[in-house]
Amino acid sequence: MRKIMPLAIFVCAALLMIPNVGHAQGEEFGSVAGFIYDGDGESPIKEAKVILKPVNGDQKKEYESEPTGDTGDYQLSGLPAGNYVAAVRIKSGKVYTTLSVVKITAG
Repeated sequence: MRKIMPLAIFVCAALLMIPNVGHAQGEEFGSVAGFIYDGDGESPIKEAKVILKPVNGDQKKEYESEPTGDTGDYQLSGLPAGNYVAAVRIKSGKVYTTLSVVKITAG
């Protein structure tokens, strides 16, 4: 297995998240989707999970994606509007946390 460059994972995870928001039963939710790549920016990371943790509110709450597919794709739906810190957990269990905040907006 080649060495993964964490900074590149962070950048790809943060930059490739595409917010998609909507309303559900009077509450406002959103979703985020994207791709996770290795340090070369081209090789997808398979079987990784994207984790979002709220910046405010319940600090113990986490939202975790299903494992990424062959293309490194992920999606998280049903996220309450707010600010989140993103992390990536690779197959080995190691977690890389980003330094950027992901904002999920409603409406």
